[in-house]
Amino acid sequence: MALTITVIYYIIKGIAYLVFYILKGTYLLLKGIGFAFYKLFEGFYNLVSGNTKYQTKRKLGENSDQTFSNESSFKTILCSECGKKFTEKIVQQLINSKKAFCVNCGQEYGLNDAFESLIIA
Repeated sequence: MALTITVIYYIIKGIAYLVFYILKGTYLLLKGIGFAFYKLFEGFYNLVSGNTKYQTKRKLGENSDQTFSNESSFKTILCSECGKKFTEKIVQQLINSKKAFCVNCGQEYGLNDAFESLIIA
């Protein structure tokens, strides 16, 4: 009797796991297909409207007359790609090494790029 109950328990548990993972896989598959369509239509929109999401990187030598002369005036610097706020550590790295990356999206910024492509609020 106990063996029968144990076998039935594990059969029901196995069926529940099977249904759960089938539903989870279907959800992830549909989510991936939806994301692919979103990126495809976003690309078509950018192509038609002329917007370029990923611009070519500028060389550090361009517009060398622009510098961080007054560091305290840059309280909030936002990434132009994703809009996330740069931390003080990233701003200091940008000032010291003339190159930094956005933590959120990975966009590369040089010292001259900071003035041309960052939003300063």
